[in-house]
Amino acid sequence: YCLLAKTNKFIGFTEKDGLPFTDFSGCILFADHADTSIYFSSKGLLFKIGSNALLSQKKQSVVKLFIEEMKVNNQPYYYSANKPIRLLPEENNLQFTFTLLDLDNKISERKFEFLLTRNNGKSQWQHLQGTNTLVFSSLNPGNYTLKVRLLQELDNGYTYGSNILHFSIGTVWYNSIWFRLVGIIIAAFIVWVYIKLYYQRKLVQQQALLDKQKALEAERTRIAADMHDDVGAGLSRIRYITAAIKDGKEISTQDIDKILTLSDDSVEKMNEIIWSLNKGNRNLEELIYHIRSQCATMVSNADLAFICELPSTIPQLSIGWSNSRNMYLLAKEAVNNAIKHSEASIIALDFSFKSSFVMAITDNGKGYQPELANKHGNGLKNYEKRSAALNGNFSIESPHGKGTKVIFRFKLNP
Repeated sequence: YCLLAKTNKFIGFTEKDGLPFTDFSGCILFADHADTSIYFSSKGLLFKIGSNALLSQKKQSVVKLFIEEMKVNNQPYYYSANKPIRLLPEENNLQFTFTLLDLDNKISERKFEFLLTRNNGKSQWQHLQGTNTLVFSSLNPGNYTLKVRLLQELDNGYTYGSNILHFSIGTVWYNSIWFRLVGIIIAAFIVWVYIKLYYQRKLVQQQALLDKQKALEAERTRIAADMHDDVGAGLSRIRYITAAIKDGKEISTQDIDKILTLSDDSVEKMNEIIWSLNKGNRNLEELIYHIRSQCATMVSNADLAFICELPSTIPQLSIGWSNSRNMYLLAKEAVNNAIKHSEASIIALDFSFKSSFVMAITDNGKGYQPELANKHGNGLKNYEKRSAALNGNFSIESPHGKGTKVIFRFKLNP
């Protein structure tokens, strides 16, 4: 080593600077101040070296810069140079203290610059003077590179001694790429489900409209058939009888009774058709009162006694027009069968609500005879058909010689 009086610094020399060797133990040194030569002997040899020539060949060294301490969230953080520095998302407040490997370590008189880049982005060097500490607060997630360098003035100009540190700050889970990707997939799935449900709902609505149109067409066909078969047939028979009277034929009491019966049947059938055309939903209480009124008229016209027991409380339920019609026709047909076939003097109509809606038609006639019922009509088949349409059932109770009781049971959904 050589002490430079001008700069008060030591300079080291090696074989690269022209020395034959660096082991000078046991050697003799002599300096000639006249020509600034240095004489020394070692290993049985005498050497002469010009100090000016040696200094001119010596490349002036650059002062080394080192990271002395690193703090994370104001706590010391120890890392290994062989392992990457990976910090958590909340570990984003950093402090770096650096130092110089120099005999004259006057930090306050040095000029420094630092450069912090994120994700290989662009940035500019910033000056730092009078301190050897860098503080960074609330850094965003990403991969960082920190460069710190010392602006050093040498005899041949300026040069830099620098230190580079790489570290990364993790991403909060809800800001991570995989979470966003999953979010996009979920959002796309929700949109797909929504679109699918939307078109399914549209399809269901279209199908419901189509079914309603089909039901309307079927109802029109039924009404036309009823008017043709029942009202038309009755009016035709009335016409034949009145035409015979016009032609001067004698009319009997039986013919007059027939005209009255046919007229009543036609009016009743027309009322039924008009009632069924009103297809709005009906209140259950309104339906029960309508059934009672129609059945009372039928029994009264047959000169029989009519009894109807109404429940004290009737649930406030809305019944669709098709279900209303089927309930009405079941009650009507059961009462009509009792009038025609039971030979009863009293017919009763009862309504009750337990686990289901129960409608019962009772008479005090001769009792139910299955062989005659199967022979004379389609009453039982109509009971089965209409009860099935209402998701209900029916039963017949008929003790021998003690009348008949027809019971219909329906499940009513609120």
